[in-house]
Amino acid sequence: MKSLRQLRNYAGLNQTELGARAGLCASDISRIERGHVRPSLRAINGLARALGVEPEAVEELAEALAHPSRRTARREAGA
Repeated sequence: MKSLRQLRNYAGLNQTELGARAGLCASDISRIERGHVRPSLRAINGLARALGVEPEAVEELAEALAHPSRRTARREAGA
């Protein structure tokens, strides 16, 4: 699974540019990438649209970032 930061970098966008396209500010993007906040449904849809991916991909990333223990458990389970 690619991280939000990897998707953003692959798209050639900085946090400010992604935020502008997704209707968010750069600090929101930073907090989402670091797992400090879970994005709203509106933000997930905006990020997906801006990155050209399905909303489910962004939501899955947000869930993994918001719950690092789940990410670790999935890794240990071979997921």
